[in-house]
Amino acid sequence: MLGLQAGDFTRPVGTGDGEVNLVNNGGFAASAANRAVNLGGEDPPAQLTMGNTGFFDTTNTFALSHATADATVDIQNPIALRNGTNFFQVADGAAVVDAKFSGVISSPNGGTGFSKTGNGTLVLSNTGNSFNQAFIDSGTIMLGADDVLPGGGLTVKTVNNAIADGTLDLN
Repeated sequence: MLGLQAGDFTRPVGTGDGEVNLVNNGGFAASAANRAVNLGGEDPPAQLTMGNTGFFDTTNTFALSHATADATVDIQNPIALRNGTNFFQVADGAAVVDAKFSGVISSPNGGTGFSKTGNGTLVLSNTGNSFNQAFIDSGTIMLGADDVLPGGGLTVKTVNNAIADGTLDLN
């Protein structure tokens, strides 16, 4: 987990010098002010594909926020999900919104979508999302704009037909 306290983050993804290699439970948290993450620093932000070298190439859990974080981390890159389930683990810090995806989330190769875990709040704010399905295992997914959910929809985990730990906030 990389805590961002003094500015936004724009390094490229990879395994070389000056690059960031995100692996299991790797990710970002924000403190002191809201922080943007634009991996590669391009304008517009470049698409990242889970499963490619340097971006969760052997695992599928992208960790966001931390119990000690007090601001929102905004992932600006579009994210292409890998085949199979992808996990966004969002910890519950002191901010109302712990993490935000302002880039598109897509399932270009038939991936099943993603599961949101952790007790924090994740905002989806891009209307171009095209993932197959999202599951809220715990915490909250907040819709940050109209039409952010694609046709696959969203499922809140239930136990014995009662909502478990997940919440959908329609904002």
